[in-house]
Amino acid sequence: MVITDAIHQAALLVPASAWTPAVEPDGQIRDGARVAEIAADVLKGWPPGMRLIVRKERPHPGAQLRITDADGMRLTSEVCASG
Repeated sequence: MVITDAIHQAALLVPASAWTPAVEPDGQIRDGARVAEIAADVLKGWPPGMRLIVRKERPHPGAQLRITDADGMRLTSEVCASG
């Protein structure tokens, strides 16, 4: 999902304690990646039960940072249904 300005601003407000290690499909921790759920006004108007998960990690070597990246970390997001 595209990181909109609203999602970017909400991600910047997530406290450090709310970010947890990201896990690969095989159960291994993804080195240097953290995830958090965004539960703010960003979800206003979305269907009930939808969740927004944001991941932050260092970009691959040689990758340029984007305007939506924060503190040298690449931000990406995914939408999923709860349950």
